[in-house]
Amino acid sequence: MPPLRLIRILCSAAAATSAAGKPGDLDVHFNPAGPVPGMVLSAPEGVDGTIKKLVVLPDGKILAMGAMGVGGGCALARWSPDGVLDTSFGQAGFLQPPLEGYIEAMAIQADGGIVLAGTGTVASVVRLRPDGTRDMSFGPNGKVTLSLPAAGGQAASLAVLSDGKIVVGGSTPDANGWFRPRVWRMLPDGSLDPTFGTAGVATLTVPLQAFLSQIIVQPDGKIVAAGAIGASGALWLGRLQAGGAMDAAFASGGRFIVPSFSLAGSICLALQQDGRIIVAGDRELNSPDWALFAMRFHSDGSPDLTFNGSGRAITNPTPFSEVAGAVAVESDGSVLVAGTSFTGASGAGTVILIRYLTNGVPDPLFGSDGDGISRLRINGSSGAARAMALQPNGGILLGGMAVGASRNDSMLLMRVVDHLPQSLSAEWPAGTALPYGGTVPLGPVVQGDTATPETTLTLRNTGPASLTNLSARLSGPGASHFTLLSTLPASLESGESATLGVRFSPAPEVSSFTATLVIEDGDPETGDSLIFLHGSTLLPVATLALLEEGAPLPENTTVDFGPALAAHPVTKTFTIRNAGNIDLLIQGISLGTAGTPEDFTAGPPETDVVGPGASATFPVTFAPGGQGPRTARLRIASTDTFNLPYEINLAGSLAEAMDAWRLTHFGTAVNGGDAADLSDPDHDGAVNLMEYATLTDPLAPGTGTGEVKMNGNTLEYTFLRPSAAPDDLDYMLEWTASMQQPWVSTSAPLTVLSGDGTRQQVKFSLPVPGLSRGFIRLRVKRK
Repeated sequence: MPPLRLIRILCSAAAATSAAGKPGDLDVHFNPAGPVPGMVLSAPEGVDGTIKKLVVLPDGKILAMGAMGVGGGCALARWSPDGVLDTSFGQAGFLQPPLEGYIEAMAIQADGGIVLAGTGTVASVVRLRPDGTRDMSFGPNGKVTLSLPAAGGQAASLAVLSDGKIVVGGSTPDANGWFRPRVWRMLPDGSLDPTFGTAGVATLTVPLQAFLSQIIVQPDGKIVAAGAIGASGALWLGRLQAGGAMDAAFASGGRFIVPSFSLAGSICLALQQDGRIIVAGDRELNSPDWALFAMRFHSDGSPDLTFNGSGRAITNPTPFSEVAGAVAVESDGSVLVAGTSFTGASGAGTVILIRYLTNGVPDPLFGSDGDGISRLRINGSSGAARAMALQPNGGILLGGMAVGASRNDSMLLMRVVDHLPQSLSAEWPAGTALPYGGTVPLGPVVQGDTATPETTLTLRNTGPASLTNLSARLSGPGASHFTLLSTLPASLESGESATLGVRFSPAPEVSSFTATLVIEDGDPETGDSLIFLHGSTLLPVATLALLEEGAPLPENTTVDFGPALAAHPVTKTFTIRNAGNIDLLIQGISLGTAGTPEDFTAGPPETDVVGPGASATFPVTFAPGGQGPRTARLRIASTDTFNLPYEINLAGSLAEAMDAWRLTHFGTAVNGGDAADLSDPDHDGAVNLMEYATLTDPLAPGTGTGEVKMNGNTLEYTFLRPSAAPDDLDYMLEWTASMQQPWVSTSAPLTVLSGDGTRQQVKFSLPVPGLSRGFIRLRVKRK
């Protein structure tokens, strides 16, 4: 290994000032003694260098993982929190770990141990102590070789769990040579975890040939992975359960494939504090035009459509290639995407950093061009960003390489100014903090309405000093539809507040408008406030929605009233809800001529006029007039914008057997509550099923269930039952000579003595020769 020394390359930068700069500028407090405050370029003498991964260590030091040399030799470097090379690490701040080929991933353990994964002739994982020396307690001699097929494979990403286990993601070919995404999990000593997948290895089932690029591990141990599918370059996102099985609750069977989305190369993953997932990278638009993108998904794998209105944001600063390098999520939910913008035929690269606000819109106050992009040019060099890390006390670290025409590539490390502290806080409504980049809705306004919605923002000086030169301005394509109704005071003392009125003037056409409200506090040491104003003009629409017990009823659905009797009808209550933005007039509720409409009666609605978001109910009663199918077609005529009657089908039946008995005694055919088979509402010891089987009153205790007598050598039991009972119930007789002896089941014959079509008198006859007396009991069960 050649001797190591620090090489600094002079780059153009703004002169250092007392402040770090505006958001997106180089932070002049980083490496302040260097030729270019805010930037460090360093490499071992005579060796190319690039940073591929950055980690902020618990003590604040910055650890970089990258490559040195054309062959991709591994490299680690460490700096102080302020960007000064830490010469106590390795040799003069650099270290070459014992890995062949390229380092692909790095993670830090709770004790500061450094875990690396790389791919050369083999894929392997190595663990170093915090000082960079090999940890010999990990695997054989501090290194573990992953089992890969002879056809190849690679380790692409890794993570360290809170219990010390190590998760590695990569791709290996199957028996047919098709690459499949794999995940390995190792115990802290480097051995494969037998409780994970199959002997420590799990495969994500993604259609066709698929490659795994990145993994992240959720707090619950589930593993989120992303990659590309074969030659198509389609983006896939998947999740494994903590045990290695595909998580069926995630998207569709554990995976989501983004349709019609061709990746160009890089894929990056990040996890928000609320569990939502960020995927960033670069995609091909039209060769050679590549664009950067960021997507947000809910924790269940579904696209989050609140992010830029579509779940994705695509940024294309130039008509040439943009290549993504890293993604990070800030504590306020803002998304940072770092990469490289290549301009012109020369292919010179500019480091770029994009900040998307929580709504997926680029932050117009980030960078100098008002488009949310910080462009960090290196004079005389081409730069590229491959890595990013956030320091706890603020500051965005970017890592990559700087390419010179007459020198080796150098490891590039820089720090960018993040959010500046704010002395002016916004509230909307009063007393409710409005976050930076928050949205204030005005409207919507229905087309034709002359209303011009207004609201008031409260601005409060939360800093220790007075603010002067306060100003507010509107910008953006929709700014002409918004008006500031007041001006801010010339100064605002600490703790004081001021109000700012805004108005939305809707356009006559149906459209949506957004304006950017920037409030400057006049203090160069603090950040401006950014608020989005949103208003829209909507098409006047009245929309009828029909519900039963809160559940929506689609058109042409069938509502079953179940069994009923003419003397005991069944009534259901329906709700008409106006989901539109203008009044809905109910013009009539009627029943068609098909079926048996005479069995149904529709009552009038509570009101004929239902306002936007309001509801009205109406009853429908079913009283069957005969047997067989009882049906009707219910039609609701209204001023629904689509001018179609809303129709549903009604169905019911004539109650028979126990349903009719329940309706007669309890007013319901539902087998539940007091009417349930095994309920005993009169507390006489006979449940409803027995009361029905013997035609006794379930609400009058002690009425008896028949007559028992001895007729010579025969024990007879005579009782009444419903004529329909034989179709529903089985009757069984049990007897005993003494209550101290066991009960004996018998197949005694059952004789029908008489009947009138509704009820039958029946008799069990049980021969008991030599028996002067006996006891019987009746057992009944449903067939």
